[in-house]
Amino acid sequence: MEIVGSPASQPCLARLNIFYNRLPTPEVQKALYTTTAGEGVSSQVGDPDFVLDLTKKNGFWQKRISNHKELYADGVRFLELELFGFSNADVTTFNFINIDGVHQ
Repeated sequence: MEIVGSPASQPCLARLNIFYNRLPTPEVQKALYTTTAGEGVSSQVGDPDFVLDLTKKNGFWQKRISNHKELYADGVRFLELELFGFSNADVTTFNFINIDGVHQ
């Protein structure tokens, strides 16, 4: 998953949740990812939120959606994203969100 937008000049966070197959609750994260201020995306085990640090200077946030096994015909048909929780005086603009699959 990649997100490109305008970086904030003041401390600012956004949260992102992933929903599979139109379920009403977001996918809970199974891995811990930490980041220092201004570097990107973090998550906590058992919490559905990816936390984006919007002060990252290049305005590019990237995260591998881990622990996802493709089950082909029985696998995920729909993937929805929810962005929320902006807290700052800066205007926040996202230019695009890209979700890309890789065959391994």
